Amino acid sequence: MGVVSTTGAAASAGANERALAEVRRALELRADWEMAALLHAQLLSRESPAEALSFMQGFVERNPKALDMRLYLARALIGEKRYGEARSHFDHLLAAYPERAEVLYPAAILALQQDDRTLAEARLKHLVTLDIPDKSLAYYYLGQIAEEDKRSADALAYYALVGTGEHYLPAQLRSAHLLAGQGQLDAARKQLGKAKAGTPEERLQLLIAEAALLRRPDRRRRRSICWTRHWPASPSNPNCFMNLRYLLKNSDAWTCSKAACASSSNCARRALRPTTPWDIPSPNAIFACLKRAS
Repeated sequence: MGVVSTTGAAASAGANERALAEVRRALELRADWEMAALLHAQLLSRESPAEALSFMQGFVERNPKALDMRLYLARALIGEKRYGEARSHFDHLLAAYPERAEVLYPAAILALQQDDRTLAEARLKHLVTLDIPDKSLAYYYLGQIAEEDKRSADALAYYALVGTGEHYLPAQLRSAHLLAGQGQLDAARKQLGKAKAGTPEERLQLLIAEAALLRRPDRRRRRSICWTRHWPASPSNPNCFMNLRYLLKNSDAWTCSKAACASSSNCARRALRPTTPWDIPSPNAIFACLKRAS
């Protein structure tokens, strides 16, 4: 153990050659020492990824029960786009360790990369039955698979199980899109309305998504109401009104933005009047304005 710990210090100091020498000495003492072999592969990959792959393949052949090394090898093969070889290693790992989440998840993602949705779905369904701390990503991918297979009810059920985190908002947006596609516009808007936005960026995404549901001419009035319901009550910056004009576009801006314009009607008139295309603010400008006014 002392050899491995001093090796880590040497590697962190940038002494790759010294670290390699030390780990090779450790492997001479015990050739099947998986921890030392993994460190050797990591250090070797900095100089020669091909040589590192060759070393890992040799170690796995001599030690077929080396779970961590085989998993590291499979991931390295994916990095080299050698998917067929990676899949054979994952199949071997899953046969030996069917309940290991660290094996199931990358194996499922590899199946998705190879467009084998049936296999990916089976592995992800197995994954969510295990005792793991966060299942949101697995549920999100299951929702995507169901959506691509035109199983909207299943997709909505999976997206509803996605908890807080990176994929929460995308799941809400996809759910709303599915509901709108089924003609359930009110349900889609309700889905967006109850979604939790933790940042100004997320609030703006939800606002844009709701307005996108109302693009048809017969929905313009509702679209403008959507914008003004979320807009700050009395923004003082004239640019806010310019952005409001852009967002409302062809809606009845004067009627629907009356409350927002009450305290600054002159600025509002200047902002809402027709402008040339190059006067339309960028999405970044819209977001910056929202941040200032919120």
